[in-house]
Amino acid sequence: MYLSTPAIDRATSAYGVPILATAAALSNSNTFVFSDRDSQLQRWSSLIGIVTAIVGNILISFALNIQRYAHIRLSQERMLRKEKSKSIAISSSNGYGTTGTNGHHVTEIGGEQDGSLQTSFHSTNSESSGCSDDDHKQYSTYLRSPYWWGGIALMTIGETGNFLAYGFAPASIVSPLGVVALISNCVIAPILLKERFRLRDFWGVVVAVAGAVVVVLSAKQQEKKLGPHEIWGAITTTEFEVYMGVTVFLIGMLLWASPRYGNRTILIDLGLVGLFG
Repeated sequence: MYLSTPAIDRATSAYGVPILATAAALSNSNTFVFSDRDSQLQRWSSLIGIVTAIVGNILISFALNIQRYAHIRLSQERMLRKEKSKSIAISSSNGYGTTGTNGHHVTEIGGEQDGSLQTSFHSTNSESSGCSDDDHKQYSTYLRSPYWWGGIALMTIGETGNFLAYGFAPASIVSPLGVVALISNCVIAPILLKERFRLRDFWGVVVAVAGAVVVVLSAKQQEKKLGPHEIWGAITTTEFEVYMGVTVFLIGMLLWASPRYGNRTILIDLGLVGLFG
């Protein structure tokens, strides 16, 4: 219920305009405070996303190098087993021989008899040791290597960090930060795997960093959030359909050419990696 009296009407007419002006000023100041807080939260959110993406890419680089180290160790173990079996075969084949007509021991090294002796030695050696080729393959598989599984764990953590980074920072900033994995790999690989850092590797890193900087600088500062209907509308555009058609055609051509001409140039496999990535 609204009560109207002459005293109330006079007070309203005298103080109504200043009160309204004060309320409007307070509303504007609150809007300014809220917008300032929103901008600060957005900056902190972008910073958290950038740091998360950088740490995640460094972990991914560690994971890839650790997995490569696991494969190198397995390859070295296979080579040692092969050399050991060859040395045992040579020493055992030198002990085989035949007895001549005069009773003297004659050693035959070359020829078919030596090959058959070596074959029989390998078969008897494998039977006596109780280990077949399948057992050696099972023993040397990378799925039994703790280093390989450690790399998988680090890669899972790193990819999870990249996934979380998209929730804090725009995709136009998070995606180019994948170059951090390349830069960190140039430091980790020479230390962990004793690989030589070549001059062309340096120029490759420079080109990758320059491309990432160009993408970040040319990206939009404010991104529009797309819902399901907007995403479906973007997918059904003519430009996207042409892009998908060309991509699928190139993938099919490279898959056809990879087993036939892949040993001549590495560009075919690199093209496949780029298109699938």
